[in-house]
Amino acid sequence: MQMDVKEWFRAAFIGLVIGGVATATVGFYYGGWTTAASAKAMATEQTKLGVADALAPYCVERAKADPSYGSKVAALKAGNSYNQTAIIQDSGWATLPGGSEPDTHLAASCQILLAASL
Repeated sequence: MQMDVKEWFRAAFIGLVIGGVATATVGFYYGGWTTAASAKAMATEQTKLGVADALAPYCVERAKADPSYGSKVAALKAGNSYNQTAIIQDSGWATLPGGSEPDTHLAASCQILLAASL
């Protein structure tokens, strides 16, 4: 029994659609494919983290120069990591020169360095 051309094209088209959907599904979920927008967002986030890691020693030096460093260290030791980052932000140690708001990435990197030195 021979398939006519119309049925063959229909079967081929359905196979292409199913294959395309399966390829895209496997590629995006398991193959590590990303869109340009998500790749840009990941690159931006990694850049922010890299800058924060580079500036963390500056934050630690600002902390050690703070006259109320001793009392804040006690609060840092008593709190969890969320509280510790908030203490660093509230202290102004993670605010960059010329900035008005503390940088959350810098505060987290600073918290890690301060915790290591305590």
